[in-house]
Amino acid sequence: MMKLFSATQLLSSFLTCPIAMSASIPAQDAALAALPLEARAASPYLVAAFETRKPSSTVASFINYYDNTHVPIIKEAMGASFSLTHARYYVKRQPVSNTPVIFGGTEADFHYDVITIMKLFERGPLERY
Repeated sequence: MMKLFSATQLLSSFLTCPIAMSASIPAQDAALAALPLEARAASPYLVAAFETRKPSSTVASFINYYDNTHVPIIKEAMGASFSLTHARYYVKRQPVSNTPVIFGGTEADFHYDVITIMKLFERGPLERY
């Protein structure tokens, strides 16, 4: 079952996590600009997905697959229900040891490789994910 959080709950939780991220890779959808101003000003649903690569996959191959294969498949399958914004934040890792670059916390805190933040303005598309 999917648990829903308000934007305030999600952001306050997200901002207090001891994580180190590489640059975000936004995938903006033109549909956001086409929405009426009142819809864009409405309180959105923010969905955060913490995802992990297969142990046999390298960080580079995971990022390549996720950005160039996984996201396009989901976008095609979801059609108009695809999230209005889809930003990915990859955990920055050391080149040789593959351990996370940590500014706080411990290595055990990083059981994921990417945090995906999706923004939707209606609950219907959220439930179809």
